[in-house]
Amino acid sequence: MTPEISIIIPMYKTPFVLLRRCINSVLKQSFQSYELLVVDDGSGSDYDDFKKEYEAKDPRVHFLTKENGGVASARNHGIEHSQGNYISFIDSDDYIDEYFIEGLYNAIQDSDISLCGVTEMYYSMEDSLYNARMYFSLPSHFCGLQYINFSVNKLYRRDILMEHNIRFPLDVKLGEDALFLAEYYRYCKYMRCISDCRYHYCLNTESAMRSYKPEYWNWEIQVIRKDWDLFHQYPLAQREEYAILHWVYDKMMGAANYYYDYEEDPEKLNQHLQAILDNEIIQKLFVTDYSEDTLHFKPHEKKRVKIIARQGVKGLRKFLQKRAAD
Repeated sequence: MTPEISIIIPMYKTPFVLLRRCINSVLKQSFQSYELLVVDDGSGSDYDDFKKEYEAKDPRVHFLTKENGGVASARNHGIEHSQGNYISFIDSDDYIDEYFIEGLYNAIQDSDISLCGVTEMYYSMEDSLYNARMYFSLPSHFCGLQYINFSVNKLYRRDILMEHNIRFPLDVKLGEDALFLAEYYRYCKYMRCISDCRYHYCLNTESAMRSYKPEYWNWEIQVIRKDWDLFHQYPLAQREEYAILHWVYDKMMGAANYYYDYEEDPEKLNQHLQAILDNEIIQKLFVTDYSEDTLHFKPHEKKRVKIIARQGVKGLRKFLQKRAAD
């Protein structure tokens, strides 16, 4: 019997206790018509007994083994081998509430994607059905946009993925979720949000963000451009324009702090910071009128933007040094 949902878990040398917690949370789902595809991205033979145990425990559990290629490659491998009408992704060190799949499945029946809250994140979510125009005209409703870029708290229609050949990009090491979703959103007419926080996110201390990647800004700017275009498909109200500009501001400061923390060569640091400030979308921060109450920008943030606009890298470094000293 064809399963209604394919749940894809990419794994690479995930600690057994975390992997067991993740898989067990799937096996406890209230919704039963699913297949679980655990894509082993080259972990090695240490997991052979573990795989046999779970495949013997439940016929819906299937381990797919491939050569190491990264999480995007593993998720794509799972998509190719999926049989369900809908697809959900779970990271192997996270876990889900027992009503996670049931809630998303019920929500997607009148939409093209459903998404729920994440317990460990501060981003709020409200029960709502949006058409595409409304959804992408309200960046302020999505807590700085970042929440819409997680791939793991959502349910997707497999027919959209297959018909339009939507896959996770393999040429980036950060932001692949956002790029995947930006492509998927192009084919969505309706989006359903549910307020319940049914996904449990666990911080990965070995993530790429915790090791230095000089290419970071090249990857990050792809995400910024994609989301900027998504939220400018339709004219934005002034308040919403300030909301997305504040997201750009956070992205600018986040990237600048990243290089300040990791780049030890002062000349290279200045080059990275200059590249950030020279970007055409970042430049929009410096030509915006902040004289009125923007709601999203605090007074000290407005002042900071004005100083960076005047002083460039020198002004930006001043704030980075202050943050490091604090």
